[in-house]
Amino acid sequence: MVQWTQSGFGYGSVLLVNGTVLALTESGALVLVEPDPSAYRELVRFQALNGSSSSIPGLPVKCWNVPAISNGRIYVRSTTEAVGLDVALAAAPTNRPPQAPTNISPPDGATNQLLTLTLQASAFNDPDGDSHASSQWIIKSSPDNAIVFESANDTNNKTSIIVPAGKLSNSTTYSWSVSYTDSNGAEGPASAPTSFTTQPPANSPPLAPINLSPPDVAANQPLTLTLQASAFNDPDGDSQASSHWVIKRSPDNTIVFESANDTNNKTSIIVPAGKLSNSTTYSWSVSYTDTNGAEGPDSTQTVFTTQPLAPLRLLSTLTSSTGVFQLLIGNADGSPLDTNRTASINVFASTDLTLGLSGWIKLNNSLTLSNGRLSLDDPQSAATAQRFFRVEERP
Repeated sequence: MVQWTQSGFGYGSVLLVNGTVLALTESGALVLVEPDPSAYRELVRFQALNGSSSSIPGLPVKCWNVPAISNGRIYVRSTTEAVGLDVALAAAPTNRPPQAPTNISPPDGATNQLLTLTLQASAFNDPDGDSHASSQWIIKSSPDNAIVFESANDTNNKTSIIVPAGKLSNSTTYSWSVSYTDSNGAEGPASAPTSFTTQPPANSPPLAPINLSPPDVAANQPLTLTLQASAFNDPDGDSQASSHWVIKRSPDNTIVFESANDTNNKTSIIVPAGKLSNSTTYSWSVSYTDTNGAEGPDSTQTVFTTQPLAPLRLLSTLTSSTGVFQLLIGNADGSPLDTNRTASINVFASTDLTLGLSGWIKLNNSLTLSNGRLSLDDPQSAATAQRFFRVEERP
C-alpha cells in the first residue's frame, strides 16, 4: 500500500544510510529524506552532478547508478560524470588542559609562617588560550600527608589564597599544591608540592606574683627589710629570667627604689641601706620576666611602714689620768647610728645656764663618729670653766 509519493526523482536510486534515506535523482541531485511513512520530509538536497556537458556528443546526461558509500565518502556517477564527496564529520578539536602552575610563596622550606598565611602561585597558562575558570588548593600535614585544607574548585581565589583560620597549627610543617581548570572544564596537573613550617605559639607572659612578706599594712619594719613574693608561674612552662622590684613612698608615689631587671633576686630581695627612712609608709610591687623576654604584670601593691628611730642614749665618762670628759651619743637599743641620723644631731655647750638659749654654743664640728656612736672630748682643768651639754635631734 503506497503511503506517499514525490515527483522529481526520475529513474533515480535509493539507499538507507544510518536511519536516513539517501536518494540520487536522475538529474544528479543527492537528497536526504526522513524515513517517515506519514509524509515526505526532505532534510537536505545537494546537486552532486550538474550534467552541464556530455562527454559523448548527442548523449543526454542520466544518473541511473546507485551511489556507493565508503570511509566517509559518497561516490556517484552519471552516464558522463563521476564525483566523490567527503561527508565524514570533522572531529572536534581536543581541549588541552592548562599547564601546571608553580608555587611562588611562601618559598620552599620557609619557616615561622603565620597560621593564616597567603599561598601564591604562578599565572594561568593554557595551550589553547582558554581562560582561567577555577583552582583547587590542597594543604597536607607532614609527614603523614593528611589533608588539612582542600578548597574544591575555587572560582575566586585563582592564583592566591589566604588559608582560613583554624586549619593550621603552630610549629608544624605542611606541603601545598594547586591545580588550574580552564573555561572548557579541563583540569591541569597540580604544581610540584613545596613545604613551609608555621611559627611557634605566641609567648605568654608569666602570671602576676603575689606579695607575701611583709604582710600588707605591716608596721615597725626595719629599713633593710626583706621583700618576699610568690613563686614564678608561667603558662608556657618557661623559666624565670629576672624580676623588677619597685618601692614607692606614700602618699606621693615617689619611687625610692627600683631594681631594674634583677637576675639574682628573683623572688626575694633585701632593700639596700639608705633607700628607706624611719616612720615612713611605702608601697611595693614586683613583676617577673620569663626566658623568652616576656614581662608579666606587676603584683598588687601592698604597703608597710618603717620603724621609728630608736631613742638616743647619752653616756659620759671622765678619765682622771688625762682629765678628759667624754660625751657619747648612741642608739638606746645598741644599734649603730647611721650617717643620715648623725647629720641631724646637734650638740650645744654652755658655761652659764642663767643665760638661757642665747648662752648655748653649737659644737657639731667637735663630734666624731666611731663604732656607731658620736663622741665629744672635752678636756677638763682647774682653769677651765665647767660646761653643760645639750643634745638635739632635728626631725
